[in-house]
Amino acid sequence: MGRLRPLCERNDAMRPVARRTRSRGRIRHVEVLVVLIVLAIAAIVVLRFTYSSRLRAQQAKCHNNLRALGLACHSYEDVWGRLPWNWDSAFGGHPDLGYLQAPPYPDRPFSWIVAVLPFFEEQAIYDKIDFDTIEGNASDNGKPLRDQPMGQVNNNLYNRQLALKGLLCPANMQPSVPKGQNRGYADAGGTGPPAARTDYTGNMGHVWGGWRDCATIPDFPHLTGVFVRNQKGTPWVNGDYDTDQPYCQGLFYYRGSAKLDDCIDGTANTLMLMEDYHWRGGNDRRVRFDTANTPDSAWMSPLAALTNLRHPMNTKNKAWLGEAGDVRCHGWSSNHPGGAHGCLADASVQFFSQDMDHYVRYALATKTGGEKLVAKKRPASK
Repeated sequence: MGRLRPLCERNDAMRPVARRTRSRGRIRHVEVLVVLIVLAIAAIVVLRFTYSSRLRAQQAKCHNNLRALGLACHSYEDVWGRLPWNWDSAFGGHPDLGYLQAPPYPDRPFSWIVAVLPFFEEQAIYDKIDFDTIEGNASDNGKPLRDQPMGQVNNNLYNRQLALKGLLCPANMQPSVPKGQNRGYADAGGTGPPAARTDYTGNMGHVWGGWRDCATIPDFPHLTGVFVRNQKGTPWVNGDYDTDQPYCQGLFYYRGSAKLDDCIDGTANTLMLMEDYHWRGGNDRRVRFDTANTPDSAWMSPLAALTNLRHPMNTKNKAWLGEAGDVRCHGWSSNHPGGAHGCLADASVQFFSQDMDHYVRYALATKTGGEKLVAKKRPASK
């Protein structure tokens, strides 16, 4: 029988093994921690890449929508000799929209977007619209909508609820068919029937007055005087008077439109269309900026289809905003990081910075101002 080793000797012999075992345990914990860190970093990279890809896709879709709408405006002008006809209130009309020239009707509001539908691959919807009606884009033929079959021809109250993908930017999370939408200039209280929105509008210039003014925006008088209201650079435009319509320095009026030949500054230096999400905004410093839509965002409404470039892009300056829901205070806007798209009168689409100089915005707004456009533009992501 062999000699038994003392217990203390056996314990001493086992200690190195225990230490080695504990060391391997510590290594396993470190390895797991490293793996978790690597996985977390990989997840962050994937999420950022996915988010960036989604933003690029939204910008590309918005770019393409504006491009298609701009080309449709050019096609319209090729046929009718001027840009699509906007008509708010009614004193006569334009023959291609089915309006009668006489006698005058009290109210037939339809937007220029309605006029361009046949050139925008929406002929079927155009053919359903009733143009010979006093109520214009909110006509129901004298019957409640519930009493008429869906898709009824000449039922404008139904047709105005049709959401058109080509007019919706995927970056805008507002409802596609918001409630309480007005018909036009004389009906801006937000009590009308629901209607599908448009995220793209026409440039009416850099003006003051009517339903596209926001009195709280400064005049910026130091900018060579062009921003001072009721002077040559920022004229008063009353939507009720035909004689005031030419004062709109842009390409679309409350009633009427310009010709591309009117762009004395050049079609590459004049904005034709832009993104406008019709934000409610609000100057109450106690609440967040309201990103809900105003009651004038319907694509069939001639008021909703216009944007005043006197309003700075994406402004959330509380001091520059009217009361929440004030339809006069929305402007060039988007949810794209850093700016918004605009379609120039040559039908090219650019992405413009929200930090652009006020005078650059003014130059884009006017078709005959003679300004040299020095805007820093970059194409939208493809």
